[in-house]
Amino acid sequence: VKQGSNLAAGIGRLTALLEKHAPRRAEFYFELAEALVRNGQPAKAVPHYRAAVRRDPGFAVGYQKLGAALRRLERHAEALVVLKQAVSTMPADALTWHELGLTYRALGRARDSAAAIEKALELDPELPEAHNNLGVLRAAAGAVESAEAAFREAIRIRPEYADAHGNLASLLSGARKFEEAGAEYETALRLRPADAATRYNYAMLLGRTGRYESAQRELELSVRADPEFADAHELLGDLLRGKGQPLDAARHYREALRIRPGSGRAHLGLGAALAAAGDLNAGLPHLQKAAASADAAAREQAIEVLRQLGKGRQ
Repeated sequence: VKQGSNLAAGIGRLTALLEKHAPRRAEFYFELAEALVRNGQPAKAVPHYRAAVRRDPGFAVGYQKLGAALRRLERHAEALVVLKQAVSTMPADALTWHELGLTYRALGRARDSAAAIEKALELDPELPEAHNNLGVLRAAAGAVESAEAAFREAIRIRPEYADAHGNLASLLSGARKFEEAGAEYETALRLRPADAATRYNYAMLLGRTGRYESAQRELELSVRADPEFADAHELLGDLLRGKGQPLDAARHYREALRIRPGSGRAHLGLGAALAAAGDLNAGLPHLQKAAASADAAAREQAIEVLRQLGKGRQ
């Protein structure tokens, strides 16, 4: 089944042939599963990968691809079983060890994840995804220097690796190396302009360095790329409210609450924006919801705003 405009038609033809003839060779089922993954249908691919490895229990690549599909579907416990089978059958395959490492990470087993990814790099030192993901693990563990080295190695191998540039940017921003971080964010966004999360992260850096107009532009592009990005709507609301544009801010807080109705931060922002716009009656219920929310920071701020307005508990 070839990629392109005829992919869906090819999937249909191959499915019909398999149903009609039920061949014994694993490769036919594997090819159909691969086509379904390329067509964005990993859930439909899983039973065909399983059919392939059932027909050929030694089909290690089939186990690897089945495990990868299960991980992408967040069926991590199943993926772990399958990928352990794959590495036992194919112990010298770097990609399988890397996939196993990603599955361990999804299960919260950071130490096992790092060990599996390091094994992948032992087998193939030029695997950029493994360097990038090892950098993510090291950054989470607070090992900033080794994380930076891992991200830079990923970029050396693949200079146009947007994820690695974005991860390096976030690491540098956390280390207050703002100029270097900004350059890395810009590279990541040149490579992948519609990356809403990277634009959001860049906006936070711009805000930290007082470049609010640029931060606003990045947040507007972020919510345009992903209208369901609640954090970006909330941060854009905060920025607009700080600029004295409460009604524009309120529009973004409402979007954030549409996406995430229980957000204490969005209720706080919307209540404060409506109060600043002169509509305290509309804003008060949102401030009260923020004051009762599970978000400790939003709760404390809302209680203080209500106290200042004379609307706190008597």
